[in-house]
Amino acid sequence: MSPANNRLNMTMLDKDFIRNNVTLYIMTIPAGAGGAFLGYLQQLYVGHDKDNAIVEPIDIKDFPHNNHWDSIGVGYEYKDMPLIPDWEPGFEELFINYKGKDKQDIINNDINRLSNRINSAVSERIQQFGVESAYNFFMPCHIFPHDFAIDLRLMFKYVEHTLAVTGDLDTIKYASQLKSAKSPLWMERNKNKIKDKAEDVYKNIQLASPLTNIDYKKIFIDIDKDEIKKFLTSTIDIKEFNNDKLETICEMIKTYTQVNKELIAWPR
Repeated sequence: MSPANNRLNMTMLDKDFIRNNVTLYIMTIPAGAGGAFLGYLQQLYVGHDKDNAIVEPIDIKDFPHNNHWDSIGVGYEYKDMPLIPDWEPGFEELFINYKGKDKQDIINNDINRLSNRINSAVSERIQQFGVESAYNFFMPCHIFPHDFAIDLRLMFKYVEHTLAVTGDLDTIKYASQLKSAKSPLWMERNKNKIKDKAEDVYKNIQLASPLTNIDYKKIFIDIDKDEIKKFLTSTIDIKEFNNDKLETICEMIKTYTQVNKELIAWPR
C-alpha cells in the first residue's frame, strides 16, 4: 500500500506527491478474452451492479448481439477500487507505442495531462472518503504493463499488476478471432494484423508477472470451478464464498461459450 499523511493539504498534491503516494492497480484481459462478460459475472455473484440495480442470470435469447458484452456497458472491476480518472475503453492506447512521434514529447505531454486528471481525482477522494482510501486507482486494459510506451513508474512509484487472463498461442488467436467477429469496428482497424497482434499478446504473456494468472481455457472451455472461483475471489471482496452462486455462474459461462463457438469454432 502507498503511504498516506493526514496532515497534507490539497496544495501539496503535485506530480511528485502523486508519484510517491498513489498506487495504480492493473488488470489485463486481452481483446476478445471475455473481459466485459467477466465483469457481468462479478456483478452476478454480488447480485447487483455499481448502481445497485439487481443483476440476475440472463437467458440466451437476451444475450447481446454477437455475444458482444461491451455493447451493454458492463466493465470488470477490482475490489471496488475507483477507475483511473476519466477512464474510457481504449484509454490504454495513450501508453502504447506512438509510431512516428518523439517519445520525449509523448512522455511530457501525456504525463502532464494525466497527472492533472489524477490530481483532481485524488483531491476529490480525500474530501469524500479521507486520506486512507484516496490513493488507490484501478486501470483495466488489454495490454501488459511492460508493453506500455510510457513507463508507468514515471507517474506512479507503486504499480501492481494484479491479474491477467492468459492462455497458449492458439487460445490467444481464438480470442482475437472472437474480437473480430464481435466488433466490426475493431476488425476494420486491425484486419491486416490480427495474427500479429495475437502473437504479440502471447509473447507479452510470457514476459508478464501478474499476482494472479487466470487461464482462459480453464474458465471458458473447461468450466473449471476452481479457476472460476480464483477469478472471483481475486477480484471481489468475498468473506465466505457462496458455492450456490458458483453453479449459476458456471451455467452462464456454458451458455456464453456455446454462443462463442457458434461464431468461431474452438480450434481443438
